Amino acid sequence: MNKIKFSHLYHKIKDTKQAILLMCLPIKLEDLSKEFLAYDTDKGTYPLPKKGDYLMLIFQKNISDIFTTLRRYTLEKLEYYKSRQGQWFDIVLEQKEV
Repeated sequence: MNKIKFSHLYHKIKDTKQAILLMCLPIKLEDLSKEFLAYDTDKGTYPLPKKGDYLMLIFQKNISDIFTTLRRYTLEKLEYYKSRQGQWFDIVLEQKEV
């Protein structure tokens, strides 16, 4: 099974064990609205740079509920996620201990 890791229990993935990857889109962080960035990072819980190349992954949790996640762009990650569109992913929470 494919896995996607999160370092924080974001509201968007609460009570989610699996999701299907609908789309992988290359984006530039500087093109995203501050409102979208606030949503995607739980109001800055996970800080992102002001600009840069990223991937926006769009997942479906159930028939009417989707969420996104941003991942740093590399050609390898782009190929990996593009080749897995339409596949299920386990949601893995890897919280770091303080």
